[in-house]
Amino acid sequence: RRPFRTQATIDEESESSEAVEDTSPQTSNLGDLKVPEDSSSNSASKTPEAPSGWQTRYGIVLLCFFAFLLCNMDRVNMSVAILPMSQDFGWDSATIGIVQSSFFWGYLLTQIIGGVAADRIGGKKVLGFGVLWWSVATAITPIAAHKGLVPLLVARACMGVGEGVAMPSMNTIISRWVPTSERSRSLALVYSGMYSGSIVGLA
Repeated sequence: RRPFRTQATIDEESESSEAVEDTSPQTSNLGDLKVPEDSSSNSASKTPEAPSGWQTRYGIVLLCFFAFLLCNMDRVNMSVAILPMSQDFGWDSATIGIVQSSFFWGYLLTQIIGGVAADRIGGKKVLGFGVLWWSVATAITPIAAHKGLVPLLVARACMGVGEGVAMPSMNTIISRWVPTSERSRSLALVYSGMYSGSIVGLA
């Protein structure tokens, strides 16, 4: 014989059974979860490439040194030649000043242009063009002097055009080929080429 069950007893039993179901362990689908990648491995894979070998870097720095050596040799040679030239051509002090300053007419024009060109097409090409240009201008300077004052001024201005691209193109080369930790000594070596050229040119 079944005992008599009130409605209250039935409600209590249903609540207790629901509580037991809620406390049962639940399983989760771990297959859909994505394990995050290790940040250290990502940072290692994104490490920038090592700079070029020191032989290549300092080979380029040495070439820049000789380019600036030649640059200042050609720049200051007029300071030596101007005295006998003024006697041969009968120049006064004002004419001597114009001849000396004509170099900087062209030098002023290509400072910014040389920097823009070095950024766009590369410092090596711009510096190579400058060396070739001012070397040709230096070679034709004696011929231009015998043709007259105006051809000489044009030749000296053209020489300044070529040398005006040297400084910005060299800075572009150093910034792209030499790491930051070695740039000071590299620039010191290149700039010493300028002063060595002045010494040799004025000797």
